[in-house]
Amino acid sequence: MESSSKKLKSVAVVGDYAYIIQDLLGFKVLNVTDPAEPKEVGRWVPTCGPFKNVEVYEHYAYLCADTSGVRILDVTDLSTPKEIGVYDSPGSALMTFRHGDYLHVADGASGLRIVDITNPEQPVEVGFYDTPGIARELLVRNNYAYIADYTHGLRIIDVSDPTRPVEVGFTLFADVALGVALGGNYAYVGIGKFGLRVVDISDPTHPEEVASNQTVGWVRGVRVSGDYAYLADPSSGLRVVDISNPLQPTQVYRLKLEATGGVLSFQIVDNYAYLAGWYYCRVINLENPTQPYIVGQTNTAGGSTGVAVKGNSLLVAEHYRFRIYDCSQALSAPSDRSASHPESFSLSAYPNPFNSTTTISYQTSTPSDVTVSVYDLSGRVVATLVDGFKQAGSHSVNWNAKNIANGLYIVRIEGNGFSASKKVVLIK
Repeated sequence: MESSSKKLKSVAVVGDYAYIIQDLLGFKVLNVTDPAEPKEVGRWVPTCGPFKNVEVYEHYAYLCADTSGVRILDVTDLSTPKEIGVYDSPGSALMTFRHGDYLHVADGASGLRIVDITNPEQPVEVGFYDTPGIARELLVRNNYAYIADYTHGLRIIDVSDPTRPVEVGFTLFADVALGVALGGNYAYVGIGKFGLRVVDISDPTHPEEVASNQTVGWVRGVRVSGDYAYLADPSSGLRVVDISNPLQPTQVYRLKLEATGGVLSFQIVDNYAYLAGWYYCRVINLENPTQPYIVGQTNTAGGSTGVAVKGNSLLVAEHYRFRIYDCSQALSAPSDRSASHPESFSLSAYPNPFNSTTTISYQTSTPSDVTVSVYDLSGRVVATLVDGFKQAGSHSVNWNAKNIANGLYIVRIEGNGFSASKKVVLIK
């Protein structure tokens, strides 16, 4: 379903309603009681923008409007959302986090701003702390704000007195801090091209990096659920890291995605991950995080900048569309993977031996990301024939080896922790 012609930036869902931000077109409210037939029930057309994010709390929506600050809308009557207040921040409002009667704003180069919203019609800045970097994301817990401050790492601000926020600790990293999640006494920070960093925050005044998990690619977001951290990467897909021992984070799974792009946005609800990328949405069963598997997918028209989950439905903000996908079939898939989807690969080559060209045939028993590569006897990769997502079933690919020396080669297929190999002989 479509409801825009301009770029969508963010989606928030409360009850039966979705609150949508559209670049310069502002704010819409959709009734999604019937996800198959979303209905626009109200909109607000702004005189400012573009918009970056939205947070909905009770009867109010807080819209981050970049250099136009934070706009506060009364959504009590969804058919006529009204702007009732404006906080004109000095920087670029990128994210908000409401904590009690205060709105904490990640304001880009102007750091943390704290706004009293007791009277939402007259929001008043009562305190600020100008972080040294660019405040991109923040969380507030136990009177401390944890800020991913781009080039200046993780900053920890005591906000127990909102009028006098004070930095009490910080940790620097080798690359930019883009996202932060909290779990127990630890902060989990996404560090650009250097993956995950684990910071002990049991004493917020002395945060200490205690562990790391290197990834390949660029970490865009971090979520923590139970004993696992989930890392979204726009180039390398989704990674699952076991943090049951935070001092030894261990990657237990990597969902590699197509060359067209990895994960741009995602949510984790119960035992499922909902992934949105450049041209797809996927539902991943996480009952066993060490062996997650795809239970549903659909193609999309473009990059997805925000996702939200409501019941069995996935709400996706694509670049120029807002769509709702019914995930009920995916969520009802049998949870006993070993019984219903025995994972295996079959692999063959014909002709074999061959002269210049042979056809590699393979079969997958479940939808999975598959790599088919050819190795020489020294273990060097001489060709990568397949690298992407494949549906369950039979597939084939040709290997043209006219520029390869005669000899014995190994064809290897890998995916979801399973593999199979086949020897082939090239004779010219």
